[in-house]
Amino acid sequence: MKFVVFSKNEVDCGNSASAEWVCRNISDMYPGSIAEIIDIKNQKLFRIIGDLNKDSEPIIAIIVHLRRCAGVISALDPSIPVLAVCGGTDLNEDIRTPDYLRQMTESVTRSRAVVLFAPFMLKKFQELWPSYPGLVEIIPQAVRVDEVSAHKNLSIHRRWLEEQVGCKMERFFVIAGRLRPVKAPEFALTPFLEWNGEPLMPSTGASGDNDWSFRPHHHHLVYIGSVEENTPSIQLFLSSLTSSHVHHVNSVDRECLHSLMLASDGLINCSISEGQSLTNMEPADKGSQGFALCGEIHYEGKSSLNIIVDNNFVF
Repeated sequence: MKFVVFSKNEVDCGNSASAEWVCRNISDMYPGSIAEIIDIKNQKLFRIIGDLNKDSEPIIAIIVHLRRCAGVISALDPSIPVLAVCGGTDLNEDIRTPDYLRQMTESVTRSRAVVLFAPFMLKKFQELWPSYPGLVEIIPQAVRVDEVSAHKNLSIHRRWLEEQVGCKMERFFVIAGRLRPVKAPEFALTPFLEWNGEPLMPSTGASGDNDWSFRPHHHHLVYIGSVEENTPSIQLFLSSLTSSHVHHVNSVDRECLHSLMLASDGLINCSISEGQSLTNMEPADKGSQGFALCGEIHYEGKSSLNIIVDNNFVF
């Protein structure tokens, strides 16, 4: 039996991580079977699909992301069974565009089974396709974090980051994810700048006078992720990164990202659409002190600070 997983296959892509997770589970459940990821951006994609259509070995196709894989579905031989894995963007965002919804419906109709990450995704799926006859299952996402390597190489990756941004990085927050409008990178910028412009906490020194543990501009904010959709809003966001305490670096591999998460004071996720965010699950798996969900961050690290800013962005 051969399993082929169609997905974007890029180092910093959540779909790619999901595809790897699928392949690991297949290898565990069906020892001796073949499970391979086929990049849907491969220039020879349809030639590969043509070869699969002619293959005499039994094949099961798995698509990760309904809309992005709609072209794959249409090219596969009808006799090849398809299992679909829904992405968060599928059910949260793409359904709002009629043409995207049509493509997604074609993927669902062609699939014999559908996997979703969370109950809220199941609810949306059932609202959109109430008569779907196939199997529908909730299987939560999973992450694999090599914490030993992340700790071992932490100083190396911190030095790399400092070389990239041109300054020491002692206290900083991380926003991880490729830049596109759905990730709303601009959401965190103004609240961070306002918060970072004030001293952190008052304390009483030996003289009895109030002093500050941290003076203004005590933290840095680091966006880690290449530009995925070079839209006007993303261009505007990048042009607004003028503060010496806000930085942007392109995507890094997972080991480097995990090290930087450990080195940071917290992770911020300001995305307006998530299915089950891997960049939230990874720091949770490592026990990182700062942890943020869509639209807000609760910073419970070394400063024990909790400041509510105007637009509900919370440190």
